Amino acid sequence: LSNALSFTSTPTGKGLGWLLLAILVTWLSDTAAYLVGRSVGKTPLLPRVSPRKTVEGALGGIVAAGLTGLICTLAFGLHVHPLTGLLVGVVLGVV
Repeated sequence: LSNALSFTSTPTGKGLGWLLLAILVTWLSDTAAYLVGRSVGKTPLLPRVSPRKTVEGALGGIVAAGLTGLICTLAFGLHVHPLTGLLVGVVLGVV
């Protein structure tokens, strides 16, 4: 598994796919968190730290991250189980 997650010369030649997955998960989860938070967000996440962030926005970002990871795994032909792509997406979205 460590070879499959390497961004450099992988045996499968899928390093670019993993890089794009990381970029797209970051971009789309942030965008989804903003849009969900603006449209339906009511519950403040940490008002003293960032008063405009909402729980609903955070959950929307995590869901978008998981779906993006799953879709990228399938679209880029990464040689892992699709649920692994979903899990990688969620982990990247939370981090």
